[in-house]
Amino acid sequence: MSGLEPRQLDALRALDIGEISADAPLAALNRLGLAARADALAVVRDRSALDRLARWARRERLALTPLEHGTDRLLREGGLRGLSLLLGAGFATAERRGDRLHLGGACTLATARSLDLPLPGWLACEPDERTVASVVGALAAGAATTSPPSDVEVVLGRGVIEHSLPSPDRPRLGLRDEAVCLGLAVPILADRGDPPSAPPGVRLLLDPARGSSAADLVRRSGLAGVRVRGARLLESTPERVVVEGEGSARDVEALLRWVQQRVATDWGVELESALRIAGDMHRP
Repeated sequence: MSGLEPRQLDALRALDIGEISADAPLAALNRLGLAARADALAVVRDRSALDRLARWARRERLALTPLEHGTDRLLREGGLRGLSLLLGAGFATAERRGDRLHLGGACTLATARSLDLPLPGWLACEPDERTVASVVGALAAGAATTSPPSDVEVVLGRGVIEHSLPSPDRPRLGLRDEAVCLGLAVPILADRGDPPSAPPGVRLLLDPARGSSAADLVRRSGLAGVRVRGARLLESTPERVVVEGEGSARDVEALLRWVQQRVATDWGVELESALRIAGDMHRP
């Protein structure tokens, strides 16, 4: 059952912004395949629809949670309260403009590759199903596979704001929670060969600012490959997690706490979570 009132759902549909779903399943959106649901999910068709939705949500005092296809967010089983939004077809654009490649927030990496132009390695190493918005979300959390150079422009919602991503030694974007990535503009470079392949799973732990990496610390604590019920650290990249079988967000969070406590005890290092956590622990 949706957490929105019937009048709110009616008003939301009357906005004519795109597809509206109540009590929407989200497992297909997140890379961990977790069975979360949203009170309501709006797939907005274009920028005008997004602006109307944002104004309406503010008037209704509803939480507005941006989601992305291929997201690495940890979506809790209790689900997302209020209103969630997903960028629709109007944001799935990919085109060359001069010496830059402009990719909409809903553009998948598969679509970007179909242009047959060399993508920057930090973008090309992401899997086909990920969207530009999901990659930028990982950059904001410092959890991207690799870091971009400084000459990348990100267009964010809530007023179009041009940002430059920081240099590789400062990979955080510092986006506000409600910011929506509408797209990227990246320079078109000469072909640099095959990009590194995307590692499986989702990044669980950020590297410390100095000293050993998270993966090294986890290995030295003997935790590579350990599991808590359905959540398991990878052997080869133990800073990353996969969910297997009936695994849940609770399993992932329990594994995270265990690894953090063990590394802190063994090496005196407080590892920071790379997860962007959304939703409630329990369904009301």
